[in-house]
Amino acid sequence: MRPLKLVMNAFGPYKEKVVIDFTQFQQQTLFLVSGPTGAGKTTIFDAIAYALYDDASGTSRGKDSFKSQFASDEVLCFVELEFEIAGRNYFIKRSPVQIGPGKNGKLKKWSSEVEFHHNGTVTTKISEANQEIQELLSLSYEQFKQIVMLPQGEFKKMLESNSADKEKIFRNIFQTDTIKDLQSLLKDKASNLKQGMDQSESTLQQFVGMIPENSNEILREAILLYDIPTIMEELTRLVESYKAKIQLLEKELATLDTLSHNNQRKIDLLVALEILEEEKEILGSNAELIEAKRLGLALAKQAEECFEAKQQVERIATEKQAIEMELTKEQKLLTETAECLLETEKRYHGLQVAYKELPNKREALLSLKEQEKKTQRTNC
Repeated sequence: MRPLKLVMNAFGPYKEKVVIDFTQFQQQTLFLVSGPTGAGKTTIFDAIAYALYDDASGTSRGKDSFKSQFASDEVLCFVELEFEIAGRNYFIKRSPVQIGPGKNGKLKKWSSEVEFHHNGTVTTKISEANQEIQELLSLSYEQFKQIVMLPQGEFKKMLESNSADKEKIFRNIFQTDTIKDLQSLLKDKASNLKQGMDQSESTLQQFVGMIPENSNEILREAILLYDIPTIMEELTRLVESYKAKIQLLEKELATLDTLSHNNQRKIDLLVALEILEEEKEILGSNAELIEAKRLGLALAKQAEECFEAKQQVERIATEKQAIEMELTKEQKLLTETAECLLETEKRYHGLQVAYKELPNKREALLSLKEQEKKTQRTNC
C-alpha cells in the first residue's frame, strides 16, 4: 500500500485543513517524518490508520478525541486518504462522532460516517468498508500497526512477538498461503505414497512367506536373500512350466472324458436291453391274463353302453310322460275355452235380439210416459 494524498480537517492538533501530498517524494520507498515532541508526527499516522481501519495508530488516543480541541463546533472533523495498491487507486473518507453544524445554524450530533470508493462503487456502511479494506490490504489492524506503520514504542512488540505470530504476519504480507497449501498437499501425497508403499511391502512379504519351502534351489536362495527380481523371474518360469503341464493334463482329461462317455452309453444300452428282455418274459407269461382282462374290458364297455342306452330310454320315457301331461292340460284348457266361447255366442245372440227389440221398448216407454202425464192433468 502506497499513500498518495492525506487530508486532515480539524483533526488532532491541526485546527485547519492540512493536505499532505506523498507523490512529491517521487516513489521513494523510505522517507523520514521528523519534528519536535508535540509537533503532530503521530497524528499523521493516526489519520492514516483511522482512514483505513477506523482506529488510531497507537494506544494513546481514542476515536472520540480525534476532533481538534482548537476547532469550533461549526467545523466538521474528517480525514481523506487516497492510496495505491497494485497499480489501482482507492479513496476513503471518514468522520468521527462529533458536534457539528446543523440546519438553521443550530448544532447537532453527527454520527460516524465513511465513504470508500473502489472499482467504481462506493461503500457507506462502516462494517462493510472495514472488511473490504482488511481484505484488500490482507492485514488486520494489529498486523498493520506492527508492519506498515510502527508508532513510537511499538516496534519492540513486533520484534518480541513469538514465531507463530511472526509467521502469520509475514504469510499475510507475502501471500504465501498458496505455498503453504501446496506444502500441505505435497505432504499429504507423500504420506499417502509412503502408506501405500508400506502396505505393498507388507503384502510382498506375506506373498514371499507363502512360497513353499520345497521349491527349487534358486528360488530358495532368492527367498533367503529377499531378492525380489530373482523371485519374480523364477516364479514366472515355474508358472509357465505349470501352465504347460496343466495343458497336457487337460488334453488327457478330455480324452478320458470322451472314452468314459462312450463306455457309459454302452452300459446304458446294455441295461436297457436287459430291462426289455425281462419285460418281454413278463408279458409272455401273462398273455392269458392280458387276454382275459381285454375280454373283461370289452364286456365292461358293452355293459356301459347298455347302461347308457337304458338311461337314455328312461330319460326319453320321462320326457314323453311330461309331454303327454302337458298335452292333457292343453286339451282341457282348449275344451274350457270352447265352452266359454259357446256361452259367449249365446249371450251375443241374446244381446242382438234385445237390441232389435230396443226401439219397440223405447216407443212403449214414451207411450207410457204420455199416459202418465195425461193422468196427472186429469187428476188436477
